[in-house]
Amino acid sequence: MMGDEMLKKRLLLIPIALFLFCLFLMFFSFIDTDWAKIQAGEDIYEIGLFSCSNCQNQYKSWDWKCFSDFACISPQNLRNCLDFTAATKASRVYICLEFFALISGLLLIDKLVIAYYNKHHVSISVYLLSSLMSISHLISYLSWLYLINQEVISSRSVVTESGPRVYSKEGSSKSMLACVLSFIAIIILHLVMKSYEGKDLIIFDDTISLDTLIKRFTMRRWMFRCGLLFTSAFSLISFILYNGRWVLRFTRNSYWQGGLLACQDCNEDIKNLHWNCLQSLNCASDFTKGSCELYSDLALASKGFIIFEAIAFIFFIFFLQAYIKILAGKHYGFPIMNYLYAIGVSFFNFLATIAWFYLSRASLTLDCQREPLENERPPACSTVGPFGLMFSNVFLIPMSFMFCYAYYHREIRIDLIAHQNKDLDSEQSEVSFDQSNLEN
Repeated sequence: MMGDEMLKKRLLLIPIALFLFCLFLMFFSFIDTDWAKIQAGEDIYEIGLFSCSNCQNQYKSWDWKCFSDFACISPQNLRNCLDFTAATKASRVYICLEFFALISGLLLIDKLVIAYYNKHHVSISVYLLSSLMSISHLISYLSWLYLINQEVISSRSVVTESGPRVYSKEGSSKSMLACVLSFIAIIILHLVMKSYEGKDLIIFDDTISLDTLIKRFTMRRWMFRCGLLFTSAFSLISFILYNGRWVLRFTRNSYWQGGLLACQDCNEDIKNLHWNCLQSLNCASDFTKGSCELYSDLALASKGFIIFEAIAFIFFIFFLQAYIKILAGKHYGFPIMNYLYAIGVSFFNFLATIAWFYLSRASLTLDCQREPLENERPPACSTVGPFGLMFSNVFLIPMSFMFCYAYYHREIRIDLIAHQNKDLDSEQSEVSFDQSNLEN
């Protein structure tokens, strides 16, 4: 009987492995540089969601947005403008929905691993998370296909001249395969749940008495303080991400300022041109070597910041679900992981801050008015965005220590209560045993 239960429990490894494989496919399709091919006349460009993989000279590191910005300058390029704008819109929709699907998948794996190691202990939310992951990924892939094909078809009915052709390649194929496997994994997960024949694998978490915790330890007060610091920090981070003032550069007759991803005034014809577009344009000529270095630094800094901040956000989602469960007085997951979730948020946000300043080499002082020497990298100053990012660490780092302190003492209190209850049960069993002996 025990062997049957262990066998049924090990069946969970099948959906876990399938969902993990789906996540790997989704991730590698996300970063694949061979997502689509653009054929414009005799030229063929291999494009990923983020950049061009086979472009040379000024087109190197270009993405859909760069192509659409320059194609839309001239009315004569209306066809190209419509096609590249459609591709830009499609890639942005895909990236947003796919990131949501990846987070849902990671949360799902977390709950299934907890279910595997904690006997038959799993939340009913596995069905919700698996559905969110699969449906979000499916919608992102279908949206990408629809937006590209629909916009291209409609533009061809307006403009008669031939324009670029867009063809799907390896990245989109991996994405389609992940769609199929994710739905197969959901079916297998459902069959595994049904195999328990009355011994339902899905049960709710055990709840600790809130009254006991409130009376014996003021953990909730500390937890509410953590929540307040978290809310303040991420409100600030959300503000600075949408703020268009990250760097400032003065020239002899004018100045320009830019945000995390784009420069507002660096190009006379195009507003809010991305750093990677400017990098390619300036690096194609030896006469703009200094500007090439500046824009390369800013493009690399924005990518580094986004990577670390995305990891911090994933840790935040994991922390948030554990925080809500703990605040409600429930056991959740593994204690060591709950510590790591809280520390990971502040750690990777701090790394994002350091990475942006280190890679961009933006000055904290006002020396951005200094004129550079020939082929020297022009200086640039950091403004509102980076300073707000630095200030966000003032909230997040104390929050992590505060949560760890409160959670540590909470676990000590729970162990103490459990030990007292165990002693009380032992005493009661001894009394009942003595009474039975007296009756005999």
